[in-house]
Amino acid sequence: MADPLAAIQSQAAQMEAAVAALADHPRAVICGGPRCGKTTVAARVAERYRRRLLPGDGLVGLLEWSDASAQVALWLDLPGDWVIEGVVAARALRKWMAAYPGERLPAAVLRLETPVHARGDALAAMAKGEATVWAGIADELLQVATVIAVPDSAGP
Repeated sequence: MADPLAAIQSQAAQMEAAVAALADHPRAVICGGPRCGKTTVAARVAERYRRRLLPGDGLVGLLEWSDASAQVALWLDLPGDWVIEGVVAARALRKWMAAYPGERLPAAVLRLETPVHARGDALAAMAKGEATVWAGIADELLQVATVIAVPDSAGP
């Protein structure tokens, strides 16, 4: 059996590495499936570096998925320093790139993949959908954005 304390320390180190990786990027988009730590990292980035926090998943439930990601895509053009996070972020990036083909994205992008908390079937399905969208945009995104890689830790 894995050492629970070591797992917690590894997850904490991954979160801190993600926050530090965004220090020099006044605008950032944090993507990933549910329960990967997007909200935690975004809140820490917003607080530590005094950036506006724009939680994309706050729109889910208020709007349909497509409308939520369309709204988040609009946020990518907002002035000032900000951090956007949410499962809808990958879909928003796809919409932004379709609207501005070949244009440079005005933000760094970070993707968290490994869940830090267990997922039920519905959240696992949501993660699969996000991963599918990410796979479809990753190559193009590398051409138009700064994509930051953070070493992944083992999840639950």
